[in-house]
Amino acid sequence: MTLRTRLIAALVALSAVGLCVFGVVTFELYQRSLLGQLDDQLDSLAQPQAERLTSLVAGGWVTDDCTMHVVQSDPAGAGRGRGPGPGQALDAFSQLYVAGRLLGCVPAISTTGRPQLPQDLTTTDRSDHRTVGSVGGGGQWRVLASPI
Repeated sequence: MTLRTRLIAALVALSAVGLCVFGVVTFELYQRSLLGQLDDQLDSLAQPQAERLTSLVAGGWVTDDCTMHVVQSDPAGAGRGRGPGPGQALDAFSQLYVAGRLLGCVPAISTTGRPQLPQDLTTTDRSDHRTVGSVGGGGQWRVLASPI
């Protein structure tokens, strides 16, 4: 094998390794950026959604049976609260826990699945973003547990 052939082979091998490293780094940075954007959307939706869900639970519009959307119609908009509802701006599955007890939930509109929540997620004292699996459907969910 001539020197020219060995140099070309080394250049091709180094280029391939460099492109692979570049691809992996680009993928990781892009994924981190997209998760950051999604976390920002969840953060901005959390308080209005919590207020909405609290008013829906207080008004008897939803129950803790997460397979039901709304148990009564809401023609006057009494339980809507401030901020977008599920399916508007960001489709959200929302649950309200008080002292570890589920009081009510509003499922996402775009899917029949729901997030598979870990046990320690409902008892957190600070905001916590996680990616979890799905119950009753495929895919993954990005979850925000936040005290209200």
